[in-house]
Amino acid sequence: MKKFAFPLDRALDWRRLQLQLEEASMERMNIQFRHLLEQAQLLDVQAHQQRSQILENRQALGIELSTMDHYRKSLHAQKMQLDHQAILLKNQLAEKAETVKARRRDVRLLEKLKQQRLQEWTKESSREVESLAEESYLVRWKQNKT
Repeated sequence: MKKFAFPLDRALDWRRLQLQLEEASMERMNIQFRHLLEQAQLLDVQAHQQRSQILENRQALGIELSTMDHYRKSLHAQKMQLDHQAILLKNQLAEKAETVKARRRDVRLLEKLKQQRLQEWTKESSREVESLAEESYLVRWKQNKT
């Protein structure tokens, strides 16, 4: 009886590797996205602190108000840039998710094919063992008759 061998094992291994690489890439992108959101949140906190500081300091000089306004505008520009980067990254994440989904489908397809081939091999192997058992029984039966 011959050992089970799936001719597409190397292809299955390759597909699994591709899936792992795509998943790792997607995880890195998720980390970047969370980092961008944290940075945007920090900028919001800084802007809120600056507003509070302006309201508390009612006797601020013109130069101080000008500096604070410049800082506020700078924070706003940084926030807009982070929001833009987050949108771009979110779109890339959606594309990556589709790629990962396709890779998973490829792996599942090959795994399913391997499982079917293993079941066929098992059935054939069982038939072969059964056939050998029948032949062995007939040989013994004939030997006992003579």
